[in-house]
Amino acid sequence: MKNLTFLLAFVVSFLSLNAFATIQKFSAQYSLPVPVGSEIPESARLFQVDYFVVQDSPEQLETAFFVLPRELTGKRVSVGMQVASVKKEDGVVTRTLQGSAGSAQCTGPWKSIKCTYELNGIEINEIEVNQFLKQRYGDDAERISELQSVAKDFDADPIGVISVQP
Repeated sequence: MKNLTFLLAFVVSFLSLNAFATIQKFSAQYSLPVPVGSEIPESARLFQVDYFVVQDSPEQLETAFFVLPRELTGKRVSVGMQVASVKKEDGVVTRTLQGSAGSAQCTGPWKSIKCTYELNGIEINEIEVNQFLKQRYGDDAERISELQSVAKDFDADPIGVISVQP
């Protein structure tokens, strides 16, 4: 709930710049690629997130926002990127998103979009990750160990896929 409040505050501040903007909220899954040779189950690399799209009507600007799972970062890290280009070929919409946190390649309409995010400059503090995991998962040592490995993989290669669930 705190992630949603934080993100909504961010989006509302963005919207205050333009009264014509609209927000769409989608339920999505954030997944991480499985490194070759990893024994961590794929289920440990899947996270539920809220995905927001802000559409600025007069300017026709679209911006996508979400909060990275705290299991990966240990703290709230909001990612926002603006649509840099849109193409439609054979009825399939593709979008390129860009922002200070990196870039993304997306396919499909917003309501069922799939985006591969390549992030940069994401600061991950292992101590904060471990503290969050212990707070959230308590005595589940196996789950904590899996998520610590996943967070290390993400720190080394911050790529993830957003899949909006229609």
